[in-house]
Amino acid sequence: MMFVALAMFVRIFGKQGFVVAAFNQADQFCRTFRAFYLVAG
Repeated sequence: MMFVALAMFVRIFGKQGFVVAAFNQADQFCRTFRAFYLVAG
């Protein structure tokens, strides 16, 4: 199911848009993880 949604997303937005979205998602995850680490640590 997730793979199908991912394939549709790539088809709609194109590979470049997918790369940008993935990069933004990873950046957001890193920031959240860093903030959590600072609070917990």
